Amino acid sequence: MGMVGLVLLIACANIANLLLSRAATRQKEIAVRLAIGAGRMRLVRQLLTESVALAGIGAGWAMLRLVGKQFFCWRSSPRTYSPGAACGARRTNFPFTAGLSLVTGVLFGLVPALRATRIDLSPALKATARGLMGGRSSFVLAKGLVVAQVALSLLLLTGAGLFVGTLKNLKSVDTGYSRANVLLFGIDTYGTPYAGRSAEAAGRLNILYSKILGGLKATPGVSSASVSAESPISGEGNSRPVNIPGFVPRSRDDLAVKVNWVGTRYFDTMGIPILTGRDFTQRMKITRRRWPW
Repeated sequence: MGMVGLVLLIACANIANLLLSRAATRQKEIAVRLAIGAGRMRLVRQLLTESVALAGIGAGWAMLRLVGKQFFCWRSSPRTYSPGAACGARRTNFPFTAGLSLVTGVLFGLVPALRATRIDLSPALKATARGLMGGRSSFVLAKGLVVAQVALSLLLLTGAGLFVGTLKNLKSVDTGYSRANVLLFGIDTYGTPYAGRSAEAAGRLNILYSKILGGLKATPGVSSASVSAESPISGEGNSRPVNIPGFVPRSRDDLAVKVNWVGTRYFDTMGIPILTGRDFTQRMKITRRRWPW
């Protein structure tokens, strides 16, 4: 989100600089409007309307692309899948995009509008357009915006380089399981008949998972398939305390462990070696209490 915010600031600074340049070419027009009786705030509102309209066009284009992506995912996803979760699109994206475009249009359009209407009428009416644009003091803010863009771009490139280095380091981390030839995907049952805490929904969900696992295992080229409540090293999951008979824990002892619900052949599928003991079997009955989804 920080990187996205930097890109947004760079784009807004660029647009504000363009608005300043455009206002410099319209100073004679603005001077004429002020000379014939137009109020300064009225001209500021007009310039703000133009900047907000420009931001609205950009936001509208972004929302149209989001709607197109959402429609494609809705048409291409099975009924048991949630298209919104599959595409990463939420209903809050649209009001957030509209509100953000309005705020940026007002904030980055206000300073150019105030700067364009703060002029001396007599010199502005007599000077040529080249003379108006050549003043040293007229471009102090524009130069500041250019410096801000360069500084933000340098910060963005530095952060991007650090992210690339982090990604390179993560590829060499020993995660404890095999990442080769493993396909990991999730299923979102929200808003479907499989959701809910009733016994009927749990039964339908068990049947659904059994069909999916059966179909995956019957797919040519698939050696094994399993199911789990949480994906590996995702940081998600529940914690449970460990009770050891005869052991009295001290106040600083941490006996909580992460718990994940997995199916049969999970360790074999993930390439996790079993040092001692055996794998899980299907003798455990899958119920709503044991499977959190």
